[in-house]
Amino acid sequence: MAKKSFLNGLVYSTNTELMKKEPEVQNETIAPANQSVSVRIETKHRAGKTVTLVEGYQGEGIEKVGKQLKNYCATGGTIDNGIIVIQGNHREKIVQWLKKQGFGKVKS
Repeated sequence: MAKKSFLNGLVYSTNTELMKKEPEVQNETIAPANQSVSVRIETKHRAGKTVTLVEGYQGEGIEKVGKQLKNYCATGGTIDNGIIVIQGNHREKIVQWLKKQGFGKVKS
């Protein structure tokens, strides 16, 4: 059986150059009035179930917006790869809510 090497045999070192941390990437949150958000309905790949997708939200806080939308629509949902997925056909409600929150460009 072959030996597995861990860090090329290095067990302990006081050299700080070896353990550099990568700089954190900070996403700046764009003001809602400057964002372009699209709202659409989809049934593909969901066993015929209808969901409402909110795409285009940029910056941090997408979890908070998703949670507020789920509470407003009184339904379930999730956030998947930067897309807010709300169960059911709630396009009209979501568009009204986004405009009320100050989102400038809402496409439906």
